[in-house]
Amino acid sequence: MVFMKPESALRRADELIDVGRKQRALETLFEVITSRRHRTWTKTHEPLMEKFLDLCVELKKSQLAKDGLHQYKTISQTVSVKSLEDVIMKFLKQGEQRCLNARKEATNALVDIDDLEVLQTPERY
Repeated sequence: MVFMKPESALRRADELIDVGRKQRALETLFEVITSRRHRTWTKTHEPLMEKFLDLCVELKKSQLAKDGLHQYKTISQTVSVKSLEDVIMKFLKQGEQRCLNARKEATNALVDIDDLEVLQTPERY
């Protein structure tokens, strides 16, 4: 499905996310990013790209994120380099935050694991 405007694709992606269809929302945004019809940069492209990268990070789709960033670079490099920089920086921060959260969860899981030598046994009483 090709959308006439990026705004309508962004709205549709939000609706899909609300009903739990994140993969379909990601596909919808990717279709707009790669569409030849939407090669001219507009202000709507930045929030669209941010939402796309949010979903890529959440769904662990690194190759799709890379492809989307390449397309966005082509769209925005002549008109708004600052927008490209902002999108990339936000993407990097999200990735780092996700990594920190995973690291914290891993250390919490290690703390929760009981040491087999310290288990309370009937002989200890």
